[in-house]
Amino acid sequence: MVIKKITTSLLLLLAVLGKVAAQPYTLDKKIKPIELKMFDYKKKGEPLMNGKIHSSVFKQEKDTAYFFVKGAGIYQTVIVAIANKKTNQVLGVTLCKDSWNKPDRMAKVEGSKTYYEKFRTEGSFGIRVIPKQAKNEYQIMVWISDEPKTIKIPDAFRLKTTKTTNNKKKP
Repeated sequence: MVIKKITTSLLLLLAVLGKVAAQPYTLDKKIKPIELKMFDYKKKGEPLMNGKIHSSVFKQEKDTAYFFVKGAGIYQTVIVAIANKKTNQVLGVTLCKDSWNKPDRMAKVEGSKTYYEKFRTEGSFGIRVIPKQAKNEYQIMVWISDEPKTIKIPDAFRLKTTKTTNNKKKP
């Protein structure tokens, strides 16, 4: 009976932790981030552009919008781009890994400028958009590269020589 209660408690705990790990941590119940679902992207003739992509246009009425992306691997490149649809608006953008209150990267998108960030991370990350005025329209694009097929790690114990030697014996 005790083992069954412990097992049930552990399963419940794992389910809750799995939900929390999908986005930056917060205790604020008002924050309900939107998941940006990634779709496969293949470009013929350019295998380095293959990966997963999400692109959406958002019309924001409230003060702050929260988004999160799942599925990034440590060896994959992640690119986030945010562009204003209206030239007279200003957006505050933060990228968050662990907590919405402690952003890892911050920027301001003004006018026709595009916010562009390239990085690597493991698991999920959050994007917070804070407009400076009401009724904003912007586009978010997220691209995650495919996992590399091979990872080249240099051999620490092999010497590189630039000299060529001729070890042939003369008859």
